[in-house]
Amino acid sequence: MNLGNDNFAYRLTSGVQNLLARFSHSIVGFSVTNHVYNFIFPGYPPPDHAVRDFLTKNGSKEESYHRASCFIDALFQHTDQTLRDLFHPQYRIDEVAPRFREYMTMGQKVKEHNAFRRNFYDRVVQMAETFVAQSVSLLFLWM
Repeated sequence: MNLGNDNFAYRLTSGVQNLLARFSHSIVGFSVTNHVYNFIFPGYPPPDHAVRDFLTKNGSKEESYHRASCFIDALFQHTDQTLRDLFHPQYRIDEVAPRFREYMTMGQKVKEHNAFRRNFYDRVVQMAETFVAQSVSLLFLWM
C-alpha cells in the first residue's frame, strides 16, 4: 500500500497525503454531517452510498482511522490507474482534471450519480476492504 514516487496521482497530489493523514479522522465526521445535510436539504449531491457505508461502519476510533487510511490509499491507487487508462500521459493536469470531473458528473441526477462514478467508488471501496483485510491478516502473522 505504499504510493511510490512513480505514481501519477501521488505526484499530482504532493503534500496531500500528509494533510489527509493528519485530518483523516474528520472524514467520518464529514460523511455523517453530509448525510444530515442531505436529509435536511435533499438534492445535489446525492450520497455515494458505498463510501458512506464503508467509512461509517461501527468500530473503535483506531478501526475508523485505519479504514479511512485504507480508503485514502485505495482512492489514490484507483485514481492513478483510472487516469492512466483514460488519458494519454502527455496530458497536463489542467487538461485531465476538468475531463475527469466530467466523467464523474455527466448525467448525474438528484437521486443518484452516474454509472461511471458509482463503479469508480465501488472499486475504491473494494480495494479498501482488501487493504483492511490484508492488514488484519498481517497483524495475526506478527502475533
